Amino acid sequence: MDDDFEYYITFPVIAEPVVTKEPVIILFGWAGCIDRYLAKYSEIYQKKGCTSIRYITSPNVVSTRVIDEKKIYNLAENVINLLKDMKFDKHPIFFHVFSNGGGTVYRSVAEMIRKKHPNEFQIKGCIFDSCPAKVRPLGFLRATLAMTEGNLITRYAISLVALAKALIIGAYSAMLSYLTGKINYYRLWYALVEEPNISPQLFLFSRADSVCPWDTIQQFADRRKSMGVDVKSVLFEDSEHVKHMVTYKEEYLQHVYSFIDENVSDDKPE
Repeated sequence: MDDDFEYYITFPVIAEPVVTKEPVIILFGWAGCIDRYLAKYSEIYQKKGCTSIRYITSPNVVSTRVIDEKKIYNLAENVINLLKDMKFDKHPIFFHVFSNGGGTVYRSVAEMIRKKHPNEFQIKGCIFDSCPAKVRPLGFLRATLAMTEGNLITRYAISLVALAKALIIGAYSAMLSYLTGKINYYRLWYALVEEPNISPQLFLFSRADSVCPWDTIQQFADRRKSMGVDVKSVLFEDSEHVKHMVTYKEEYLQHVYSFIDENVSDDKPE
């Protein structure tokens, strides 16, 4: 396993799990996230009697301006090897991904499982928190500023250059799609909306999100539902980007716990 692959595992605190093999929740943090924030989500799953694995990748790996395909591929391999080494392939597995950064990591892992390890894992569902979205220029600028280090002038300079590159890539993608008639799967939203995986999906998002527009997440959820996926959408009114649990904790936990309970059974369709 790659020495640079840093992850954290939290085990249930209850003496006797509710089920023989407790659910395993894989948490992929947003770009620029730090572990003490993501650990709060491990705590809610620990209280639920679940094991959780949390991982945060470098913004440089998942940023639109520098998609490092090799590192993402290696990351996916590391995640899958970890699940096998820990015998978690025998447990019901859920993903909980945050923002488009976490969604990019999820995409690579889910794709590798589908192509190289079909039928080896019990994937029971995915929780999308503040994603997947078609990020608009202002939202992209805000997100890049948040994950860029340095003084204000340096951060703005780097962010504006990144935005310019992203706009060029977007224009190129649109032109390529128009000329070929094919979807450009480089863009996360389009790649995941056509994902063959039909496991249930829960979307947690907000009208007040200034980074990932709620209407594009709603479009995504509607598209998935039209494809036959079991979809549940929870639209909050005024919580900020990836802060829905902070603002609406009781309601947030109710939806997350219900989603796990409804889909953890072996009797549920894959």
